[in-house]
Amino acid sequence: MSVVMTDEQRALLNTPALSGHFPLHFKYGYTVTALDVTCDGCNKIIPLARMHGRISRSSPFVADVRAIAYCDCGKVAIQRIRLWDDMTFSVLNGDGEWQVGRTAITWKSRLRIKVRKISLRFKQRLGLAS
Repeated sequence: MSVVMTDEQRALLNTPALSGHFPLHFKYGYTVTALDVTCDGCNKIIPLARMHGRISRSSPFVADVRAIAYCDCGKVAIQRIRLWDDMTFSVLNGDGEWQVGRTAITWKSRLRIKVRKISLRFKQRLGLAS
């Protein structure tokens, strides 16, 4: 089976595995340790170590992920994901629309992040943090 890829997709396949970029840390203490990408062909999760691509950070509040991977079933999985510091994420679907989701997180982690946000804002007002 021959897969037709764009130049950008071929370039993404030649980048290092995305696993080297994780964990991703956000300003207020939220950390993303991994990504789960499901193959459209067989519905299996493709391991992060087999995904290649780029992660850009245009602000401390969002990480933009462009990923590509070959699944064991032979299908190529291509993803565009935005991870936000408020524990939400957006995935660009095949129709060019962003679908929003929320990560599963414990109440303890949610509280820890909220306390850290308040502490950082307080320090900023006192001029102790940038």
